[in-house]
Amino acid sequence: RILRSERIDVVLLDLTLPDASGLQGVKTLRQVSQDIPIVVLTALSDEKLGLDCINAGAQDYLTKEELTPTVLRPRFCRASSLQVRSSAISRSTRAIRPM
Repeated sequence: RILRSERIDVVLLDLTLPDASGLQGVKTLRQVSQDIPIVVLTALSDEKLGLDCINAGAQDYLTKEELTPTVLRPRFCRASSLQVRSSAISRSTRAIRPM
């Protein structure tokens, strides 16, 4: 509900939520909005899971061990920038019609 009604700058998604664990949380967010940047937070140092989340639509991931304001701010900025570019490419691609 909030994602549909409020302006959200970035989502920090914990992969250990009880109602949407792992990749399902990323997929659910992407179904609701293609434009919100997602940074995935995981307790696991699992690079494959992080890359799977990026392939599912997240812009970045980090472990809870890395979670500090010094690390988080640049990650949020980067995620926002990547999402803006990705959304622009998607809009341009949809606008191109086959002749």
